[in-house]
Amino acid sequence: MRSKLTPRSPADNGEATHSLKDDRGWALLRSWLPADLDAIAHAHGAILRERKICDGALLVRLALLYATCLRSLAVTAAWAARAFALDVTPDALSYRFRQSVTFLKAITASVLTARLRGPSIEGVALRLIDATSICGPGAEGTEWRIHLTYDPGQGAVCGAEITDEHGGEHLNRAAAEPHDLVIGDRGYGHARDVRAARHAERKCLIRGHLQSLAITDLAGVGLTPRRLIDDAQRGHWDRDVMLLQRGFEPEPVRLVIVPLPIEAASRARQKLAKAAKKKGRRPDALAMELAGYLCLLTTLSREHASVPMLCRWYRIRWQVELFFKRARQMLHLGQVRGGDDLVQLQLWAQVLLSALCEWGASGLCDAPRVGPNSTPVSLWRAVRIVALELLQALLGDASLEDHCAKVETTRTRLRDRPRRRRSYAAATIDEILTTLNPSETAVVTA
Repeated sequence: MRSKLTPRSPADNGEATHSLKDDRGWALLRSWLPADLDAIAHAHGAILRERKICDGALLVRLALLYATCLRSLAVTAAWAARAFALDVTPDALSYRFRQSVTFLKAITASVLTARLRGPSIEGVALRLIDATSICGPGAEGTEWRIHLTYDPGQGAVCGAEITDEHGGEHLNRAAAEPHDLVIGDRGYGHARDVRAARHAERKCLIRGHLQSLAITDLAGVGLTPRRLIDDAQRGHWDRDVMLLQRGFEPEPVRLVIVPLPIEAASRARQKLAKAAKKKGRRPDALAMELAGYLCLLTTLSREHASVPMLCRWYRIRWQVELFFKRARQMLHLGQVRGGDDLVQLQLWAQVLLSALCEWGASGLCDAPRVGPNSTPVSLWRAVRIVALELLQALLGDASLEDHCAKVETTRTRLRDRPRRRRSYAAATIDEILTTLNPSETAVVTA
């Protein structure tokens, strides 16, 4: 008896055979994924019966194609018939994709975990955490969030999590190990996040918002934002404070408040005023004044990092923002459609391919410079090149002649339901051409 993990040959039922072993681009991309894709697919219920799609590698390839460049079930089914001789309907493909969400999530987690502690990392690592909101077509607000942990040392994503709109930003979502330094923006500047970092034995450097924090000094005397700003104006930038949270013990933390340069403060206040105007209100005077200051919360001691060092280190957090921008522009991260299960599959596929693309691009940028005045390699251009190469690897190396030979199979999958508007247009076009070309019509009739 054949094992359940043994792929069924399509030729057993008279189907056209699809082979990927001569596809060199996909073979290289496949080597970056876990070796036991079939076992993972069976374990997560992505492949239960050996029917049309009978191996995990082909299922991953179709999911990546659907999520990044084809973005239509009908077109993906047509491409599968054209490129892989795979006779599968859009409805069958939709069902298979809906069953593959946890499968693709497990693959992404496996790939990212392998990068969490690469061979080049020793000791304390730097982790940047951030989240981006995803809004589907016609959505009135956030529907999903992608939480990513970015390693700027390797230029790679090392952790990912996808939640619905109720999954807020939390430092517990960071993919980090004890003693690593985690850097986050205002969304993580709360007492609970400082407590989470200390409980996990991690160091943290996060931006705070004074108006949303309950702060006291070490003696328990309350510190208002007005008083903290006045002290910062007098040069008292660094102090030890306690963060209060109902139901928990006060959390000790180091608070740093530094005035921004004049140009940066002006830009921050203009941005605040613009956001408030968009909501139909005016920002209060205290909020406008606070916009001109950088407020940081950290568990790093003064022996480890001075105030200027903390300010420089925090600027590195922008690297994860740039990753999101590259992924959105070049690999359509966040452009989704369909029901919840299909949306989740698309997001996991986009995160996986974006991570692979970033790794390949960082490899190009790591090449040694030639000459004393040589400029560094542009990461954005490198990502563009690698993204095109990855998409080409997914599409395959089949020639145009091979694809054209399967024209009838492609037509079968591209046929649409009859529509009155379309039939009306075709009949009208025939009427116009018949009226304008009566002689040709008469010849044909004769």
